[in-house]
Amino acid sequence: MLLNRLFVFFECNIFFSFLRLRSFSGRQLYALPLTRILLLTGLLYGWSARCAAAADKDSIVSVVISNKMAGHEVVAMEYAFFDMDDNRIYYQLALSGTSNLKSSSFLYLEIKKKTNIQYKLKPLYAKKILLDSLHQLVYRDSFLLQDVRLASGNFDLIISLMNDSSKVLDAKKAGFQLLRNANEKIIDEYYELEANVKGNIVDLEKTFVAKYDQETLKRNISSLRPIAEGIETKVISDMASMNDMKFLRQFFFNFWFNRNASDPEAEWKKYAEKLNYVARQYGTANRPGYETDRGRIYITYGEPQKIERVPSEKDALPYEIWFYKYVGNKSNISFLFFQPGMVGSQMFLLHSNYDEEIRNPYWKETLLLDPGNTDNKLTHRVYEYFK
Repeated sequence: MLLNRLFVFFECNIFFSFLRLRSFSGRQLYALPLTRILLLTGLLYGWSARCAAAADKDSIVSVVISNKMAGHEVVAMEYAFFDMDDNRIYYQLALSGTSNLKSSSFLYLEIKKKTNIQYKLKPLYAKKILLDSLHQLVYRDSFLLQDVRLASGNFDLIISLMNDSSKVLDAKKAGFQLLRNANEKIIDEYYELEANVKGNIVDLEKTFVAKYDQETLKRNISSLRPIAEGIETKVISDMASMNDMKFLRQFFFNFWFNRNASDPEAEWKKYAEKLNYVARQYGTANRPGYETDRGRIYITYGEPQKIERVPSEKDALPYEIWFYKYVGNKSNISFLFFQPGMVGSQMFLLHSNYDEEIRNPYWKETLLLDPGNTDNKLTHRVYEYFK
């Protein structure tokens, strides 16, 4: 997520720097063919939309931990070290771009021992924080060390921003070091990942997961992102740098066992068919189909009841509208994808009327060459779905 934000940041700045260089003296430095001008115009609209979306992205801006407060502010420590005289830890969380989140969305706070197998550990302390508890997108609180099972060592305070479906939207860590009584010890507790079927531990060597080598298994696990929930999302994020084959196999098997205990392999095969479909339809040389916007939407919500393809409408960039009669308990849901350039086939999600996805108030300015034209509703099909 952080890398994606950096990519968008540099992408936006490089493009707008190009425009400034080209017009700094108040005159055009060189002439471009008409097709190149149209292409750059399309890219400008596309990049502008991505910049706006990145700026409004639901995210955790900062996490501060300390042993003291000044007024209502948590005072940042140069080095987060708590010795035996400290009996309380204060923390402060700041968010941005939560205007699209429901009040039922929440922050999930955990404290875990710092280790390279942290994803396996159960939290030593956990707390759910409703967004309604935040004051101007900031939350401050504290906990007594005597109430938490912590011994001397290095720990992480982990904050996850989740929607009401327990999907992780963003996560951030703040590390700290603790000195306690030498007699205090922590017994690590791990998430149970081995499936127990009728009282017997499954022998993973005899299941479908055994046929995959490490690289294939990692790739398969990464492809689960569109449908992963809660802790699954967090574990998948840590998988790229992990080489524990036993854990990889256990996680992959359990993922599908939890969705179809009678035949987890059949459930995986059904999902793999969707992956293959979106790979053929929407994948590129550099991006698998499930990572594209159309591929992700297809996998998450299924095949739309209707697709409006509008490749060459006058005074509009190429676009598609996907219509679903029902998504969950919501009806008449539409997704608007657009192609920011005049060449290629990659399309990006620009707008929707679904709370769980992007709602972009500037979609008209991005999609239409003359968004203020009073005749737009008569000439553009997009107005049949969006106002």
